This record gives sequence, C-alpha cells and structure tokens, in this order.
Amino acid sequence: MFLFVSLGAQDASSNNQAKLPNVVIIYGDDVGYADVGCYGAKKIPTPNVDRLASLGLRFTDAHCSAATCTPSRFSLLTGIHGFRHGVRILAPNAPMTIKPHR
Repeated sequence: MFLFVSLGAQDASSNNQAKLPNVVIIYGDDVGYADVGCYGAKKIPTPNVDRLASLGLRFTDAHCSAATCTPSRFSLLTGIHGFRHGVRILAPNAPMTIKPHR
C-alpha cells in the first residue's frame, strides 16, 4: 500500500511566509489498495489512516518499483531503481543496503 497524504501546514509566525504542506507517506508491506477503510475495506477497521486521508489529499493511482519490500523501499528512499543496483529482498540481519553517503 502506498498512501500519500498532504496536510496544510500551520504557520505560527506573524509574518506572511508561504505555507508549505506537511507530507506524510505511509509505505506498508503486504497491504493492497482496498485494504484500508478510506479506499473501501470493510473487514479490518483502519480509523487512524482513514482520518489522515479525510484531512488531506488522497491519490488513487500509485506505482512502486518492485513488488517486494527491500527494492521498493530502496527506490523510494534513494531515487535509484533497486534491481539495477542488485538490491534484492534482505534478511532481517542483513547489512545496510543504503550506504550512509546516499
């Protein structure tokens, strides 16, 4: 599941600075489009995700670079296609795939 929510920022300052949006990306493993309430799920209640979605902007067409967690997270965080750099599914005790300089 990929849920992208953009919420308006609260500007506490008294000057007229441009208000930038707050952006929340929820990237879940093994969660499909219709697995949360705001997209039609009925079996498992998801009130917190539904509330976030109701307060912001929901996107209904999203894609990921891989169907598995490690390469898709690598791509999201680095902007580099994971499979082109040999990133595969890693064991829980695997060394870091994303090097600190990236």
